[in-house]
Amino acid sequence: LAVAEAVVGAGATALLLLAAIGKTRRHE
Repeated sequence: LAVAEAVVGAGATALLLLAAIGKTRRHE
């Protein structure tokens, strides 16, 4: 279960980073 939670957490972080990058590119 701990491993699954770590994977989910990493996935959520990656999505947030991609969203932030996407917003930055849009502003440019």
